[in-house]
Amino acid sequence: MINNKSLVLHPLDCNEQADIKVLIDTLQRLKFIESPLDKAQNTYLAGDDFLQLVVFLGCSPSVELAPTEEGKAFCHVRLLQPEDAPQLISSKHTNNPRCPSCRKEMTNTKQVIEQWQKDKQIQWSCPDCDFSGETSDLNWRHSAGVASCFIEVNNIFPNEAVPSDELMSALQKVTNSEWDYFYYHFQ
Repeated sequence: MINNKSLVLHPLDCNEQADIKVLIDTLQRLKFIESPLDKAQNTYLAGDDFLQLVVFLGCSPSVELAPTEEGKAFCHVRLLQPEDAPQLISSKHTNNPRCPSCRKEMTNTKQVIEQWQKDKQIQWSCPDCDFSGETSDLNWRHSAGVASCFIEVNNIFPNEAVPSDELMSALQKVTNSEWDYFYYHFQ
């Protein structure tokens, strides 16, 4: 389960079975993550270069990178174990996706998500242009994602930060798949 507010990275190839050890090694080499908070859960503290690899938007944001005595929320990273089959992760704030062909906004998002949760792999057809493809082909507009593995950056509000090109390029090199991101917000 994804935490309440997160920036989530994922390969665009929804069937990419990324090696979790290779991802951890890459993220540690980049200094995106450092010591584990919970090794069994693949949860890590932010590394020394975290703030260069996640670009915060707006004026001087206040970003907490370590646990505090008060128990306030802080940024940390969790790698979700690769699944056998792709997962669709969405929240109640998921935007209506757009058709990748005609770019029309889909109006039956709830039904598509429910169908995905039931069948896991569904074909989708655009009623406007007859494009046919998988749910992963839809443009979820950074509000949902379909993949077999995810990197969750906790305590990031929607549109508060974006992954740097350097981070996305490094992930692409080790997986041979381009990566994208979305915001998960469940409040």
